[in-house]
Amino acid sequence: MANIYYKAGDVDKAMTLWNKSLNSPDISFQIEILQQQHQYLNEHDREHEAHQVAKRIIALKDSMAIIEQRDSIKEIQNMLEQEYVVQEAREERHMLIAICCGLIVTICIGIAIYTVRRRHYRKEISHHKNEALSNQKILRNLQQSSEQSAKDLKHLHKEMEMLRTEQSQLLAKGKQRYDEIMQGGNTALWHKQDFIAFMEYYRMIEPTFVEQQEKEYNTLSPKLQFFETVSHMGYSNKDIAQILCVGEDSLRSYKARVKKQKR
Repeated sequence: MANIYYKAGDVDKAMTLWNKSLNSPDISFQIEILQQQHQYLNEHDREHEAHQVAKRIIALKDSMAIIEQRDSIKEIQNMLEQEYVVQEAREERHMLIAICCGLIVTICIGIAIYTVRRRHYRKEISHHKNEALSNQKILRNLQQSSEQSAKDLKHLHKEMEMLRTEQSQLLAKGKQRYDEIMQGGNTALWHKQDFIAFMEYYRMIEPTFVEQQEKEYNTLSPKLQFFETVSHMGYSNKDIAQILCVGEDSLRSYKARVKKQKR
């Protein structure tokens, strides 16, 4: 409706409707309204107001990017937490089976010992006492070992939690870099960690390709791995040169370096 008033020349009415529309909770809709206001202010040489509107657009876009990144992190964390719960339940089940088997074996051994010793009870009473003391010592040692194992398991769980957190952050960053490339972006501002994050996220999309790449080559740098990956994704030499911000002559150098690392 504001656009209709604007095209009809009723600028004040259009600006009023635009300002009311900014109360919408939809950030993308707010950005669209602000862009229309920015276009109008530029066309009427109201540079100061246009600059203020542009700053609001940038701030809203940054907020939207933060929200999208947070949603991506939550989604990946939920996936990892579900996988961890399944794995933890499996480990607990295996531990319970092992404990039950140990108890059964211990009971069977005790019964066998008791049956054999019972025949010679009067002659070997002192031997039974010594053996009982020895078994008590063994049980104490087993109890101490069990307590130490519980401490080690708790420490291992803590380390696994830290690794899962780091992995989820790395995958979230990798998804962000992957989306940049898919939307026509480039790697001009990327660092080594960005290429590593991209490859870790792509491992979730094409695990077979990444594993085959690691088997076929001795040691490729993250950037050369990325170069091989975008080639696999079907980009032309021209597109890859734009993505890497290099000339096509540099691509030939990349190909030669990759070929040199092949097993």
